[in-house]
Amino acid sequence: MTLRAGLGIVNPDCGLQGTIGLIARDPLDQSLWIVSCCHVLIRPPDWSGQPAAASEAVEVSGAPGIPCAWTDAVRANASLDCAAARVAGGVNVDASIAHLGLALAPPANPEPYMQVVKLGAATGLTRGKVECVDATGVRIVIRPGCAGQLTEPGDSGAVWFDEATGAPVALHRRGNVSGVEFSRSTPISAALQSLRLVPA
Repeated sequence: MTLRAGLGIVNPDCGLQGTIGLIARDPLDQSLWIVSCCHVLIRPPDWSGQPAAASEAVEVSGAPGIPCAWTDAVRANASLDCAAARVAGGVNVDASIAHLGLALAPPANPEPYMQVVKLGAATGLTRGKVECVDATGVRIVIRPGCAGQLTEPGDSGAVWFDEATGAPVALHRRGNVSGVEFSRSTPISAALQSLRLVPA
């Protein structure tokens, strides 16, 4: 098993399918982490208000019972809908994005009209365009002339990369699949800063 951007994941205690956005590392101890959405990785409090366990297993979709990473309640931000899980011992990672046809560059700020691409576990490779950046995050729409769905359930946590440079720019957290399609995303720099991680 090799973890990389675009691979489908699930926390069985949470039950929501999602996507690995990228592989990151802690600059202090060099540990490796997968980055995705908080609602994918972190189980919400139960009906009595008890929080989720501090650490829960994350599995690759389709490989039940084999933990590939472990959540950390401290590495999560519900308001930005981002979270990270520490890669389990003995699990291989591929931090590159060569399978997207890109070389990974340092994170960049999203800007209107930026041409972006993501690899979602549900939709595969999709191309979009940054429509706007505001206080609620980044809104990405399908690029004119591109066919297929921009997002589907299971894409949460995928990262949008600048197609011109390979720079990660935004973490996809939800889409709109009725009416005009769009992706609502979090700037990746804000997500990584909150999680205290850098791209591996």
